[in-house]
Amino acid sequence: MTQCEEECGKELSDRLRVLGESLILMENSCGRLPALAYAFSVFFFSHHFPSEIICTRCPAGWQQFDKTCYFFSSTTKPWLGAKEFCANFNSHLAIVNTEQENKFLANHIMDNRVFWLGLTDMHTEGNWQWVDGSILSLAFWNSGEPNNVGHEGEDCATIYSSGRWNDATCSNAETWVCERSC
Repeated sequence: MTQCEEECGKELSDRLRVLGESLILMENSCGRLPALAYAFSVFFFSHHFPSEIICTRCPAGWQQFDKTCYFFSSTTKPWLGAKEFCANFNSHLAIVNTEQENKFLANHIMDNRVFWLGLTDMHTEGNWQWVDGSILSLAFWNSGEPNNVGHEGEDCATIYSSGRWNDATCSNAETWVCERSC
């Protein structure tokens, strides 16, 4: 119950922040009356329709695909550092659920870069799991991967611009992709 209250409180806080930012922008450009009308419509629709129907916009610097927002980093971190970064922004490293989502991610990656995904087998070798604990069911591994080479092993997954995945040493500094609901 407490976890649910915390999550609901965080979601409400996020929605109020977005609403507040929108009201400020509208008051600055349109005057007070349109802003109040907008505030009422947001309140009405958010309380009378499921959140799956209304998707608030993604935060600045995030890209939207379907009902999800993605952040593509421009700096590098080891996998655990990237995971922590995402958690600090109410998100998690990207979890790939469909071929379309994998293509979306690949289309946002420059040719010579790789990005951490939220996929690891660090707990049990060969047992690949997403950061939410779900088991890998759909995979786009490069030919011959995962191969766990090197003395440290390779327990964290990356994605290339081709959309193919590779297992890599988790302590490598790579760019990453965060994911959160919009």
